Amino acid sequence: MRSQMPEEMITRLESKEGRDWHRVEARDLLFIGSALRLQHLFLLLLLASLPLSLSISLSKAVWVANRDHPLSSPTGILNISNSNVDLLDGNVVLWRKNLINRDSSVVAELLDNGNFVVKDPTGVLWQSFDSPTDTLLPGMILNANLVSWASSEDPSSGAYTYEIIGQQGFIHDAHQVPMTRIFPNKILPSTTNKTFSTMLRIDEYGVLQLLVWRDKWHVDWISHVDECDWYGTCGLNMFCDINLNPICNCIKGFEPSDKPYRGCERKKTQVSCVEKEFWRMTNMKLPDFGEQIDTKMGVEDCKERCVKDCNCVAFANMDSQNGGSGCMVWLHELHDIRSYKTKGLDFYIKLPVAADLVEGNNVSETTIGLIVGVSTLLLIFIVLLIYKTRKMRERTIVCQRENPTMDISITEDWQSHLMDFEVISQATNFFSDSNKIGEGGFGSVYKGRLLNGVEIAVKRLISMTPNGIENFDNEVRLIGLVQHINIIRLIGFFSDENEKILVYEHLENLGLDSYIFDTTRSSSLNWQKRFDIIIGIARGLLYLHQDSRFKIIHLDLKPSNILLGKDMIPKISDFGMAKTLARDETEAIATTAAGTFGYMPLEYLRDKIYSVKSDVFSFGVLLLEILSGKRNNRFPALNDGESLLSYVSLKQSNSTFVSKIETLATGNPSMLLKF
Repeated sequence: MRSQMPEEMITRLESKEGRDWHRVEARDLLFIGSALRLQHLFLLLLLASLPLSLSISLSKAVWVANRDHPLSSPTGILNISNSNVDLLDGNVVLWRKNLINRDSSVVAELLDNGNFVVKDPTGVLWQSFDSPTDTLLPGMILNANLVSWASSEDPSSGAYTYEIIGQQGFIHDAHQVPMTRIFPNKILPSTTNKTFSTMLRIDEYGVLQLLVWRDKWHVDWISHVDECDWYGTCGLNMFCDINLNPICNCIKGFEPSDKPYRGCERKKTQVSCVEKEFWRMTNMKLPDFGEQIDTKMGVEDCKERCVKDCNCVAFANMDSQNGGSGCMVWLHELHDIRSYKTKGLDFYIKLPVAADLVEGNNVSETTIGLIVGVSTLLLIFIVLLIYKTRKMRERTIVCQRENPTMDISITEDWQSHLMDFEVISQATNFFSDSNKIGEGGFGSVYKGRLLNGVEIAVKRLISMTPNGIENFDNEVRLIGLVQHINIIRLIGFFSDENEKILVYEHLENLGLDSYIFDTTRSSSLNWQKRFDIIIGIARGLLYLHQDSRFKIIHLDLKPSNILLGKDMIPKISDFGMAKTLARDETEAIATTAAGTFGYMPLEYLRDKIYSVKSDVFSFGVLLLEILSGKRNNRFPALNDGESLLSYVSLKQSNSTFVSKIETLATGNPSMLLKF
């Protein structure tokens, strides 16, 4: 069977029943299409739910034959013989699949489930389902990696791959560095239906999407929703929780390591090989590097197995939510853990036994009395020593930047910001609950009043993780350097081994997110106020980038970090992730990309390159959120994968977005001319 592509570049195949796959009711189409901007031609398998035309979107292609060897002209030939399936560009074979048959007649057929098969009377000789490209349909065999397209209009092999290793799925970048780990690996439900209803696709940005057909394709699940979805966001023996601040915290029984890059390590307590105490963490993504022991073993048997193994640090039941079975244990450091609101798995951490509970510890009453007496005297001495040290302590903090030529020391810039712990404590009524105005994973925020009558907001850090301490030091180092009406003012701080406290000016209103995303409060932000907020944020950024002592790149600009003061004046806050550049520097590379998913540009997220443009990107996202009232990082999950940018673009094209702006501008339409 030899088929030369007609002028309109479409080859039509007929099914076994003779149905024309190019007719309106067809769900499948084998199509020779061009990448819109590249003028290259590919043999594509498209899924059509609407009348087909030459303008059909390439994004509906689920399989590409010659993705890395495009045709140079529409005169390509698809030749199906008894020995090969060839795609020819003139006399050059661009793509070939060998057939093994018994000299029987060969038939090509496009099945209802989207499978393009070549067969003879003995059976299938070749099928597209054996070699997926970027999309997995029910019935496909994933015997190789899914590879993304280079772009939305270029089906050649892109930078991202999806690979299944054991029971886990991994998304890797071009350097084979894992970006995301998906566990458990439950991909597509099996179906006996002749036509597909689901598909799994990796897009050009390395995001895996599960799409379900309900009148149109809906995104039911995506691999990247927030920072915790990135592989290894937190260090060893830490878990990621997007609802905490900071999002990374030590697992129970662990404490921050002396080496921050190590994450957390076991607390210095005696470990018993027969320890039976476990801490259960619910709704968790299980750590990497687990070892599956038995697919039929229940929770109690799995626990007993871990108890008897001195090297076992944790275990999990693979189907604990449904009362099922399957035992997995961890014998090494715990890595890449996160919590979910729902649908996670139970995870059990073995806790070290306390020294005074070790079995076989026979101590006489006299010895116990002596230990208690000495311990009491020692405790009194330590308390007195701490009190005296606190009174006489030399308060110095040296905060170092990656560039040693730009070190900043307390003695140089911070002496006026140092505050006594007792002053802060008294101002907040000794950190009483009645003064508490906020709480999160980072600690608590208290409202206070100094003796001179100045109202303050006190952030008391309780998470002494390396990440939390680094963010604290960064905040003190940078925010004390700046003074601008649109940047939160740091009044002072306190720091020692046990306490980390930041003291800010107290603002009358809530954060920007509490207004623009709230249906009730948002009505108080008319166009004039939104315009003023946008201009204020822009002025604050301009100061950070051009007018401050160093170029300061915020790197976490988002609505919750914009606080609103008197008359709704916006103030940029939270400099924990900020970085600095010298005046002659335009960009730099970070060791890790820290920020909030949805507000980070691709070059920072993927390559860890940051510059002034990083904040400009975040400002653009923030601008869309202020005008639309939609959360960017949650928008795709709630709107079938559509981005906020495409949403606004669509609304603008059909005038509904302009109508919304005009509604905001009611009473002062001239403000539209300023924007």
